[in-house]
Amino acid sequence: SRFLQSSCVPGDQDSKMVSADAARNIVGIVGNVISFGLFLSPV
Repeated sequence: SRFLQSSCVPGDQDSKMVSADAARNIVGIVGNVISFGLFLSPV
């Protein structure tokens, strides 16, 4: 029901979608940086 409720307001849904994509991108970048740092630490 929450999805239907949010879909009634396009602006709110768009902002949630953008923030979700941004959070996913940030998590991915942070994960890459951490894995890269762990990869370079023994060298």
